[in-house]
Amino acid sequence: MQPDFSDGYPLQLAAHSENPLCCGPDLSLQEAARQMQQRGAGSILICMDGKPEGILTDKDLRRAAATGANSAATEVRDYMSAPVVTVHAGIPVAEALTAMLRHAISHLVITEDGSARTRALGVVSQHDLLVTRGQSPARLMQEIREAETLPALQELRGKVTALGHEYLQQGLPFTHVASLLTALHDALTVRLLDQARRDLALPEGVPFAWLALGSQGRGEQLIPTDQDNALIFGDVSATDLEKVRGAFLVLANRVNDDLEALGFVKCPAGMMGGNPKWCLSVREWQDLFGRWIDSPDDSGLLHSTIFFDFRSLYGPPALEQVLTDAIHEHLTPKPLFLNYLGVDALKNPEPLGMLGRFRRERRGENQGMFDLKARMLMPLADIARLLILPSGQADPKNTVERFAALANSEPQNAERFHTAGTVYAFLAGLRAQVGREQGRSGRYIDLKQLSSWERGELRRCVRATRELQQLVLVRYQLAQLL
Repeated sequence: MQPDFSDGYPLQLAAHSENPLCCGPDLSLQEAARQMQQRGAGSILICMDGKPEGILTDKDLRRAAATGANSAATEVRDYMSAPVVTVHAGIPVAEALTAMLRHAISHLVITEDGSARTRALGVVSQHDLLVTRGQSPARLMQEIREAETLPALQELRGKVTALGHEYLQQGLPFTHVASLLTALHDALTVRLLDQARRDLALPEGVPFAWLALGSQGRGEQLIPTDQDNALIFGDVSATDLEKVRGAFLVLANRVNDDLEALGFVKCPAGMMGGNPKWCLSVREWQDLFGRWIDSPDDSGLLHSTIFFDFRSLYGPPALEQVLTDAIHEHLTPKPLFLNYLGVDALKNPEPLGMLGRFRRERRGENQGMFDLKARMLMPLADIARLLILPSGQADPKNTVERFAALANSEPQNAERFHTAGTVYAFLAGLRAQVGREQGRSGRYIDLKQLSSWERGELRRCVRATRELQQLVLVRYQLAQLL
């Protein structure tokens, strides 16, 4: 039976302006402005057969005035923003805000099926979504992008954390809060990279990209733990390689230091771009990924579970695609690697003991606590990665999105995968809530502090996870390997 966590994590739907103001592309700017003023609207959609082709906003009209355009003779097509970003009618607040932040826009167009191929139903504006005690995430994003000093970014990092806490208190779903905070945390990192690049002398003509890894790469860190990142740069001659690497290491170490100053603790294992092991050229990364897949060992398997969840935050997208291609280039002729990953995914510590009781830590500073990450979250994240890898695509990075993609591609297992995504969202949301209360990562929880309902849901999550583990066991024929 699929767990129902909707009561604990209700969706909050975004209001939107219905019956949007529309016109054709040949309408004059003057007439468009008149209609907007008459309706009291901040925008007008440019539509063909009811389908949105572009949008003209107050900002576009100001831009036209600043350039001296003749408003009576100039058509809206010359100043409209296109293409528009479209979403479905039931858009949750956090999801709508995230879309605006990522695309640096102030309006979303609501359509019948969420795509530009169907009729426009309405417009949702940034103004509609100013929430959380008047603090606008869009304003925060703008302030981050304009911040000039590290202290300014430290202050903004505090505001981002406070915003995340308030969203959790409001009961927004984990997936939407994580998506929103990921966009803001990404922006902080990008700004640090902008500032470092401005201050440092980097090799001319050598592209580079900054990669988020692990839970950061999956966009699942509501409460940041330690850093996991890497750097990839374009291939250069053998004689220039170490000199170029040295320059990028200076950049990476500065960014690692600055991230630490913002509260993102350095990785104890050194999995950061400032480590020469993880500041590599395109060819070096391709060779490394190839070795992990072609000749799997314990070290390679451990690293692949972290580094295969990469996401580029800065730099040309082509560099990220190089790594995706490298994985599938080696994985296609060597599918045995998936069997090793499968074994690794099933080796996570059991959540329940012989008598059906939750296993608690028996020693150390977390004695008596339950390890929610290792015993329940990581098994699901590992299985989602394992099952999505053979797709050969630039797969979804987020675990919930991976399970949704799997449900679409395997109708016979759709219910099982939908359940897994719901379970993961519940567990990650629980960890975030506990972490907020503890002021820590939320990895270890005191089961006595949970309600009887929450403990019951944990047991249902265990049952759903075991069903998924059984699927992996059979699909990859792992019984004889365990």
